[in-house]
Amino acid sequence: YQNKMIDINGQRYKKQVLKYFPGISFENFAKFIILESKKMCRKIPTCKLDRHWLPFNSRCSYCTVPYTVIGRLETMEEDLYYIGLIAGVEFKQKAKNPSSGGSTSDLARKYFRKLDRKVVLQLYEVYKLDF
Repeated sequence: YQNKMIDINGQRYKKQVLKYFPGISFENFAKFIILESKKMCRKIPTCKLDRHWLPFNSRCSYCTVPYTVIGRLETMEEDLYYIGLIAGVEFKQKAKNPSSGGSTSDLARKYFRKLDRKVVLQLYEVYKLDF
């Protein structure tokens, strides 16, 4: 949300939300995701949401791969270090994609505090297989 609706001029994304809601807010964005998922994600493997908010589980068959390590974007530096140790390689640090809003955890708390419990539960239904 932060980097598509707030930080950059993501006019394409803003227009999509503004088709349904009178303004850009995290609550309206969350409700937009819920509406779109009802139309475009009848089945997780064939979900057609925009790739930026597509559930991870619908991108490919994660469950069919025997993973040794599962990394997360929130802990990417630590995870890459660990993966490098296992693989015997050293990863060079990539340029970061800074956000004007702070850390991912801080932003999530800030935005989710503003949502009604019902909206949070509906979002959870969209993404529950990713947890």
